[in-house]
Amino acid sequence: IGRLSINGFESIRQNTHLRVAETNAISIDYTQEFISSDNAIVNRSGSWFRQMGRVNSQISTTISPFLVFEHEDRSERNDRSEFLSNSLKFYEIGPGIGFANSKFDISAAYLIRQEEGVINGVFRKEATSREQRYEVGFKSENGFRTENRIHFRNKDFSDIFESEGRTDQNGFQINSTSSLNRESISTRIIYRANTERQAIRQEAYIEVGPELGQYVWIDENENGIEEIDEFFPELSPNEGTYVLQFLPSDNLLPIINLNSRWSMDWKPFEKLKIGSRSNDWYKTIRLNSLIDLRENSTSQNESDIYLLKLNNFRSDSTTLQGSLRIEQSLQVEPHEKLSFRLSYNYSDNLNRRTTEIQRKKSNQFYLDSNYQLNRIVRLRLNASGGNNQLTSDELVNRSYNIRYVSVNPGVSTQINRSFQYGINVGYIYKEDQQIGFVNAKTIKLNTFTRAFLWQKIQASANLEIRDTKVSGLTNAFTNFELTEGTGSGTNIVWSLLANYRINNMVRMTLNYDGRTVFDRPDIHTVKLVVSAVF
Repeated sequence: IGRLSINGFESIRQNTHLRVAETNAISIDYTQEFISSDNAIVNRSGSWFRQMGRVNSQISTTISPFLVFEHEDRSERNDRSEFLSNSLKFYEIGPGIGFANSKFDISAAYLIRQEEGVINGVFRKEATSREQRYEVGFKSENGFRTENRIHFRNKDFSDIFESEGRTDQNGFQINSTSSLNRESISTRIIYRANTERQAIRQEAYIEVGPELGQYVWIDENENGIEEIDEFFPELSPNEGTYVLQFLPSDNLLPIINLNSRWSMDWKPFEKLKIGSRSNDWYKTIRLNSLIDLRENSTSQNESDIYLLKLNNFRSDSTTLQGSLRIEQSLQVEPHEKLSFRLSYNYSDNLNRRTTEIQRKKSNQFYLDSNYQLNRIVRLRLNASGGNNQLTSDELVNRSYNIRYVSVNPGVSTQINRSFQYGINVGYIYKEDQQIGFVNAKTIKLNTFTRAFLWQKIQASANLEIRDTKVSGLTNAFTNFELTEGTGSGTNIVWSLLANYRINNMVRMTLNYDGRTVFDRPDIHTVKLVVSAVF
């Protein structure tokens, strides 16, 4: 139990959890929570009471009937003691039966749910729901395991709520997880699908200050109006003063929500032996794969989504949000001093907003290699290339089709546990083929230092010098993508993070970030925090 009182706001919170379990007897699991609040500033008060429980009876070693129930009462009132529209009440109860042994865990249940909603400040009967729940689990000795749940619900609204535009609903929910874990391979498949109602969202940028902000506003047309295509991600911490929010519209649409994922981690030659060779580097070969598919669709052909008919996914006419992500990687350590990683990433995303339909695609290749030259010196080579494409049907200035190549060699040295230093050089070439031909060439030099001094100071510093040349005419949004936000010309980006332990109870932290900006004043952000533990 707890109580909070601050600036005209009063709140009390209490919760209880009870569990009783006896072998070959009735077992009980019960949870209850109550919250009450009174906000004098906005003249609103509310209470929230919810409870849920399950009672099991073990009638044999494998069979157990059970009863589950759930109840919630969330009431919010205005200064006239009228219930607000977000208030709700429901009661849900139903029996079930389960079967379990060393391999299988199976259960079935049938539940009835009564719901109440608010119309004109008064609670009225809203709907009656009937739900079937089926669950099947299996585990074997060879490392295979699967858990599957499927729920069907029929919801019938009362006449008064049907007159408010509500319609009867038939919904379902599927949740399936399967995995295989062996010595050299592990794989996992997740499949989740359900029906629900969802709103098209509106992109909005809200000013919250530098502590929470992640975006900056640049008034490109100098009209003093904050326009959506004038917000850019911050390039250094504490620089942004806006946060991106996706606010739901008033119109709710019935959708099919699907989330499916397959992942694998495989060492194909871990158990392989070739002759009497002592150099078995091939055992270090490691393959990682991932396929992630998500879709929120208004399609009337539900089976097209459930059965993963991909030609119906990410459709301009039916998709609210959809994405496909594929990742492949190969890791090898051919020598104790040498390692490298090759990877390929593909993504395809479609998002429908109130202002636009935005589609973003990318194909990217990566190489990350390391070589330990001696005890204190490590060489590194990173290279990448690919294509990034974004199209918007309404905000044309956001569209781009950028191909790029990047090479970044570097060297780092760790003289001792207290001091580390590194230097990297890089070359980046990008070209946009969306409108005409625009390219950007960037050469950059980056140095970093990490130090631990006198057992009291921990510090890390970064300095990067970039020289970018842009050929061709482009807009602000594409220019941001081509130059990674710094713009054309020579620019410097730097940062300092330092922690000073004054004593065992007091610590001081300094964050200093800065950068030069083409054709505008330099940007400096400083944050100092002193914390004490008593």
